Amino acid sequence: MENTVRRSIVICLVIVDCLHHEEIWKEWISESTSVGCEYSADLIIHAKYPEKIKSNWVKMRTLEKSFRPEWNSVEVVRAMMALLEKAVQDKHCGRIVFGTG
Repeated sequence: MENTVRRSIVICLVIVDCLHHEEIWKEWISESTSVGCEYSADLIIHAKYPEKIKSNWVKMRTLEKSFRPEWNSVEVVRAMMALLEKAVQDKHCGRIVFGTG
């Protein structure tokens, strides 16, 4: 049987201080490890206020540095670039998806 490594989808989110619908994200990412799934999934987060995050699951996926972006400011781009830099460190990364929350 061939031992192939599945490519991953890395979801890069810019949030303020909480991940909305966290339980759905957890379930979706957990299910991506199931046999038969073409891609696995991972989540990387940039938070405007990382010190306000209460969830340990979200904290584990949050970048240490925050650019404290205001909407329509260049710091939003800096946050996205930091997420992209982290995502491409995953040698199995096959897709990158950006979002805000």
